[in-house]
Amino acid sequence: MSCSNASKAVSAPLWVRHAWPISAAVLAGMAVLTVVLEVLGADLYVSGLVFRWDEGFVWRDHPLVLLCEDYGELLIAAAALLALIVGVLGFWKASLRPWRRLCVYVVLCALIGPVLVVNSALKSNWGRPRPESVEEFGGALEYRAVFEPGPAELGSSFSSGHAAAGFFWTLLYFLLREARPRLATLGMGVGLALGALLGTCRVLQGRHFLMDILWSAVLMFVVNLLLYRLMMPLGARAERP
Repeated sequence: MSCSNASKAVSAPLWVRHAWPISAAVLAGMAVLTVVLEVLGADLYVSGLVFRWDEGFVWRDHPLVLLCEDYGELLIAAAALLALIVGVLGFWKASLRPWRRLCVYVVLCALIGPVLVVNSALKSNWGRPRPESVEEFGGALEYRAVFEPGPAELGSSFSSGHAAAGFFWTLLYFLLREARPRLATLGMGVGLALGALLGTCRVLQGRHFLMDILWSAVLMFVVNLLLYRLMMPLGARAERP
């Protein structure tokens, strides 16, 4: 490796160079926060702020909320499809060849994060009733905390697929980190803002609790970070478009 390449590798921030232990620490910290917020009753409190016994979840049919519900997840499909097309074309078009690794990264982040981890592994199996289904908000089911999973048929509240679709875009930080560091920070902000927007809309609809949103944020960040660390070995990151 040349000196210039070595300097670029060393410039990787601490939390990228030590992605595995930091990811473990983030997940452990989130677990502790979950217990604390559960003791404080945060999930029921936050959902209760937007619920009225005579109206239900009062914002559930607001145009912006419905727009986020209908189109929030489509952005991931569009990004993955575009990355797939560019990546495949890179086998024939020399100008696109340097982008293939990043395209594979985008596709894998989309598949592993929102699709496999959140929607397939968690939502389909965790059995956490949605806010609209629990007794505290006029439903028939008993409230379950995050760490009290039940039969899958009880509900698919944990975690939030729509919020994950927003927090997926934190990968913009990793895509831009070397070539455009300032834009990379902005990209992280965009991902966090989109996730917060989509997650808030789902809370307003009575479809998810606060903790469902926060866990989607953490899971998407960890998936994006670990895939970046696996696919872009520190010594190879200088080879970018």
